[in-house]
Amino acid sequence: MAIVWNEGWAEFEGPGEKEIFDLLKTLLPDSYTLINNISVPHSDGADEIDILAIGPDAVFVVEVKSRWGRLEILDQDLVKNGVSERNPYFATHRKAQRLKSL
Repeated sequence: MAIVWNEGWAEFEGPGEKEIFDLLKTLLPDSYTLINNISVPHSDGADEIDILAIGPDAVFVVEVKSRWGRLEILDQDLVKNGVSERNPYFATHRKAQRLKSL
């Protein structure tokens, strides 16, 4: 079971975040540390990271989205029930790159 850093210090922001956090906590080995709802400052402001999973060889930025219905993931878009939304991959990738640069 993963270790939780400062458990209970931050609320879960979006729907589904607690469920995914609890799932990761149960499934990941104790060599991982989980941090939820962290703000990482950078020169243009701050990035909000839903879950940060820190392992022995890697750090994972986890963006949680709760969606219902038919989903299609295209290059630039996430299509939910025929309505296009911006694919969260690019914002999450940018957050990870900024975190890496610290």
